Amino acid sequence: MTTMTTMSATASNRLPSIALALALLLPSATAGAQESVSFYVSPTGNDAWSGRLAEPNAAATDGPFATLHRARDEIRTLKTGGELKTPATIYVREGIYSLPDTLKLGAQDSGTASAPVTYRAFEGEKVVLTGGRPIRGFTPYRGKILKTDVNAQGLKGVNFRQLFYDGRRQPLARYPNFDPANPYGGGWAYADGKPVPMYQEIPGEDKHSLQYKESDARTWARPEEGEVFVFPRYNWWNNISPIKSVDPETRKITLTRDCSYPIRPTDRYYVQGPFEELDAPGEWYLDASAGLLCFWPPGDSDPAAVTAYAPALRTILALTGASHVAFRGFTFECCSGTAVVLKDTSNCLIAAGTIRGVGDYGGSGVSVSGGTNNGVVGNDVYDVGRDAVS
Repeated sequence: MTTMTTMSATASNRLPSIALALALLLPSATAGAQESVSFYVSPTGNDAWSGRLAEPNAAATDGPFATLHRARDEIRTLKTGGELKTPATIYVREGIYSLPDTLKLGAQDSGTASAPVTYRAFEGEKVVLTGGRPIRGFTPYRGKILKTDVNAQGLKGVNFRQLFYDGRRQPLARYPNFDPANPYGGGWAYADGKPVPMYQEIPGEDKHSLQYKESDARTWARPEEGEVFVFPRYNWWNNISPIKSVDPETRKITLTRDCSYPIRPTDRYYVQGPFEELDAPGEWYLDASAGLLCFWPPGDSDPAAVTAYAPALRTILALTGASHVAFRGFTFECCSGTAVVLKDTSNCLIAAGTIRGVGDYGGSGVSVSGGTNNGVVGNDVYDVGRDAVS
């Protein structure tokens, strides 16, 4: 009982510190009684307008801004010659905002403890900030596979390796196929050979070749378009390595770069990228040289109504050296790296949002490095390349 009493007292003594930390993480809560300035952003807006109206006026001469970049710059104008005197809130109306480049905020975009800057989704409305570019114009190709020219859609020469549809990441054409009923345990091939204890060293063993089983032999016109996704040797983590060559005589795949460890018999892997493997709903193939995207949309869809997204940005939102800035209620999706980056910030908050469908092998939902009193609170984070919050 003595131990329990001591623990309770210790926890009680910490409550003031916890309350203070929460107050620092919630800048807008401390400023509710003050007068504030409000701006609005909307898909029906215009960056030449004042941004002070939630909707365009009847004469269409004033209304909300069209972009978050413009709203950010207006805050900078307000701060000309000093700090903000009152809290500032940027309300963003419902819609999908395809950002032309990363939304970057620095020290010049900061608020203060008494006058924080808050970007937030308009109440009851869904706001999506995407680093992707829409891909449309699909026409029938083969069976349920559709095709479209991406060169004419701002993606000429871009060899993107991710595709999103209906808010979900779609699998590259692959062998074996993705198994939606068993997404972690299914959909694997296994390297051929006699099993070797993982801690046993093998002289002359390399880290860039894979022996495949005869039953897993495939025919690819362009094997160099493929990648091997593999958990080598210890199975601690995976590597994704492009294919250099395939030797059908020896059943050997040679990779362009080393994996973390040698690929040993029974190690699980799949191959993604070759056109010949486009044989299941959701799969896609990109011929970057020809600008041709082939896609089998899941479900029955009118080709003319299909819109997919390819990531064009590594990061959607980046705060560097900023303070007392909050982003609330946004959905961040479709980028090839980390969606939200906080670096050397203080009292900044990412709250009540959704972060999904972002990141490659090294990409996270949110990364926080340096700084103090920052928060990532109440967000749904899923389908990310690496970590949810780093």
